[in-house]
Amino acid sequence: MDKGKDYIGVSCGTIIFNKEGKVLIGQRGSAARDDEGIWDFPGGAVEYGELGEHAIEREVEEEFGIGIEVIELINLVQVIEPEKHWIGPAYVAKLVRGEVKILEKDKFKDFKWADISKVKDMKLTTPGRQNLEAYEERYGLKPHPEIL
Repeated sequence: MDKGKDYIGVSCGTIIFNKEGKVLIGQRGSAARDDEGIWDFPGGAVEYGELGEHAIEREVEEEFGIGIEVIELINLVQVIEPEKHWIGPAYVAKLVRGEVKILEKDKFKDFKWADISKVKDMKLTTPGRQNLEAYEERYGLKPHPEIL
């Protein structure tokens, strides 16, 4: 049975800011569950018995080799489309250690640090768009107050 297809999948996501106030955005690769070539904020599946905050810290470490600190819950993503159903918490976080490198090259084929105001013009996944809209509603398209 497939998560998100045969039963509801639970995932988590995050908008990560660096010290310069830019956000990490990645371009999905060929082994991503869906949306190959589309830009998205880092995220991944929540494992059984795992808190969302711990899941996103683990996923970011596995995929990009960096450590983050979760600042706050920003959104509850709900994606119900033909052939997929996902739900999950999304967070705002800050980079606390490491240099970004793609460790799972089949899941992400590119990344960049971008001004959050520029991300709005990018082609984003449905969850990525929902998270950006939730962030914008609360803080506008500027860096999180705890970053600067």
